[in-house]
Amino acid sequence: MKPKNSKKKLNKNQKRRPTLRYIWSLLLRTNPQEGEIIRGKLESSGIKVRLEQEAIGKISGFTLNGLGETRVFVPKSRLKEAKKILQINF
Repeated sequence: MKPKNSKKKLNKNQKRRPTLRYIWSLLLRTNPQEGEIIRGKLESSGIKVRLEQEAIGKISGFTLNGLGETRVFVPKSRLKEAKKILQINF
């Protein structure tokens, strides 16, 4: 049995969209709740956001000496803009 080709055939009028990839930069470290607020603010301004958090922060809901903190990442090309938005609003 031959494996199916994962690429979908396109009509002659369709074009393939390039895959968008970002180089992510660390914007700040914060607690999980504030990280979600910051994500909402930046995404409403059109900036993609990635949050990373250790499992203990999700379980316990608090941070202690960096344990359980949330790291907020934005695309490197939008880092200055993100800092400016947070400076104005926070």
